[in-house]
Amino acid sequence: MNSQHPHQDLTNSLSLRLSNILTTHQLKHLDLCAGRIGGRRLAWRSDTPAPLQTLHDSNAAQHSSQDCDQPSPLANRRYLVASITKPVVAMLTLQMAAEGLLSLTDRLESFLPAFDRAGLRRITIRNVLTHTSGLPDMLPNNEELRAEHAELAKFAAQTAEVTLDFPVGTDSRYSSMGFAALGQILSQVGGASVAELLRERIFMPLGMRDSWLGFPVERAEELLPTALPCELPIWQPDQADWNWNSRYWRTLGATWGGLISTAADLERFARAMLSPGSIS
Repeated sequence: MNSQHPHQDLTNSLSLRLSNILTTHQLKHLDLCAGRIGGRRLAWRSDTPAPLQTLHDSNAAQHSSQDCDQPSPLANRRYLVASITKPVVAMLTLQMAAEGLLSLTDRLESFLPAFDRAGLRRITIRNVLTHTSGLPDMLPNNEELRAEHAELAKFAAQTAEVTLDFPVGTDSRYSSMGFAALGQILSQVGGASVAELLRERIFMPLGMRDSWLGFPVERAEELLPTALPCELPIWQPDQADWNWNSRYWRTLGATWGGLISTAADLERFARAMLSPGSIS
């Protein structure tokens, strides 16, 4: 390591790793924004076949003063960030719980009567957040629902009809459909769509200016593509009008995987999670 310029060693190491990721996975675009609380900030971007470019390094005088907090080339590079949606929705849930609008011990059936049946009625909001509900990751007819361009409420309603993968609280298994149901509860309690609640309570206070839960329909084509095909959680044909690159999925606002954001905005969110105090 270069003891006089350790930050340059870190920059070189990260740049090499990111370049390898681009090559190995044949990615067209890659953005990264990283930093320490109250410390160094770094931002990179790449567009194949152009080489990786360091946009900002707060420790390097030769780079511009662009920062993850300031408008930069990263600002307009928006992506569908899939299941990163879940911790953002979880933060909203915890915020509303802290305000007494709901409790983590509340049962789903208290808000959604369809969950008041054997097996499901014991599921709590905490079970959803900790993936101990027994609800499946995806519905058996997930592809059919997407193909018909189903609304969010239909995903939640059909989640209430499933057989649990395991009894509530006895195991932990990743579940997207728990967040489909949770989204309906948050909207009901908050008196607005989850997209609106996130913008008011999370995105605007944190300065996440380029984040949406569901992109505006008229701007859907602005997003950079998500790599396809994909086997997790489902095989998504390149030409399907319901895959991650489709207008339908980009604008749906799925509470389990529909977040649109940038590397810079996600860095802001990460700093908020690691910092003491509340979002205001």
